Amino acid sequence: MSDTFNNPSIFSLIYSGEEEEIIGYLNKFPNAAFERDDDGSLPLYSATVINLLGPALVKLILDANPQAAAEKNESGWFLLHFLVVIKADPRIVKLILGAHLEAAAERDKYGRFLLHIVAERNDNWEVVKCILKAHSSAATENDEDGQYPLH
Repeated sequence: MSDTFNNPSIFSLIYSGEEEEIIGYLNKFPNAAFERDDDGSLPLYSATVINLLGPALVKLILDANPQAAAEKNESGWFLLHFLVVIKADPRIVKLILGAHLEAAAERDKYGRFLLHIVAERNDNWEVVKCILKAHSSAATENDEDGQYPLH
């Protein structure tokens, strides 16, 4: 990765928020969506978590590397977990959920479904509804502490 003016990295472009430059870069270098930063994160993670880019650009990055939505971290969290915790734009949550519906049906290392985290950390009813719709049976499942998502 290079941060020079003549050859910026996809990450420097994402953090700058320059949407037209990101589009041009991805069109020229589609494999940039598979690059990792120093922390091992993919561009999709950076583009969504920093909350600077709109849904159309996030979709472009997602379309270039749809598998990025399916990656887990060491806690068993998908990108969706982070997005609901930081209260990301519901349109972006829906995009990422649409790319990896299975995230709503998998437990993290604490036995929680995504619905547990949404109910605890996100008060956006639109987000709660889309996560509940993706895996409604999670509403009746407890985590390892015996807690139900909607308690």
